[in-house]
Amino acid sequence: MLPLINYVPDRVALTAARRLTKRISSDDTWESLLRKGIRGATEHEIIRKLSSNGGSPVLVEPSRNGLRDRIDLYYLNTDPVRLRTVKGLAKGVLKTVRALTGLCLVPDLSLVFHKREEK
Repeated sequence: MLPLINYVPDRVALTAARRLTKRISSDDTWESLLRKGIRGATEHEIIRKLSSNGGSPVLVEPSRNGLRDRIDLYYLNTDPVRLRTVKGLAKGVLKTVRALTGLCLVPDLSLVFHKREEK
């Protein structure tokens, strides 16, 4: 598993994959790794694709049960006891990164879109 591989450029991801995992050989091409599912789409790629067909998707953030964003949702769905302190610190760092950059860095995507009504 290569965490955060969706958030780095293709060339960096390929280099990291070749060096950090034994399942990928040095002669694997980026195209072959994509076909094998090395990474999925990012939030921005999904929004771009939905928008390219004339849509106006609106990303809906979690808001029930005290959740404010997808970082809270991810944290809620992790084991509440295992590595509690580390996860709490990670959550704080992710919240800070989002506040400073607008990026919501979570290991998996849980996205809900609302179709904006055209006027």
